Amino acid sequence: ELKIQILKTFLHLCILTLSKHQYINKDIPYVVKMTILMFLTISVGLASASLCQYYASYTCQNVGNDIRKNLLNKISLFSYSD
Repeated sequence: ELKIQILKTFLHLCILTLSKHQYINKDIPYVVKMTILMFLTISVGLASASLCQYYASYTCQNVGNDIRKNLLNKISLFSYSD
């Protein structure tokens, strides 16, 4: 609840500042264009981070599996040679 109140206050101050300098009325197309561009950039970043996490966990799991398999093969060879 406190976070929402702080956000509302911040947005209210931003709108007052922008309207005081008359930026809102002149640059609406620019603001809309930049907003869309920012959301596209955020979406690409989110997708990239998700893919990175997926492939990192997949690779770690397979590397661990390969190490475990090689270690068990090596241990089994030592056991049979005795």
